[in-house]
Amino acid sequence: MFKTIALTLALAGVTQAYCPNGCSGHGTCSNSASIKNKCNCFSHLDDGELVPMWTGADCSLRKFFFFFLGLVGYLFHVVFINTS
Repeated sequence: MFKTIALTLALAGVTQAYCPNGCSGHGTCSNSASIKNKCNCFSHLDDGELVPMWTGADCSLRKFFFFFLGLVGYLFHVVFINTS
């Protein structure tokens, strides 16, 4: 009986946030008292302004501009680097 109570109390004290898909590796999971289980997607600074790089409930959707830059960089690599 004592072991069951001790285990229940130990598990009740340890709470961790659960975010959908673990934020896909593109954000952090919030575990604050007011906001639980919400992904905060990564962003970057652009001329002093914070610009989101990922979006969606699980931060799995890349913002279009960054997808476009990645695609241009990939095509440049394929066309100019691999053919040299």
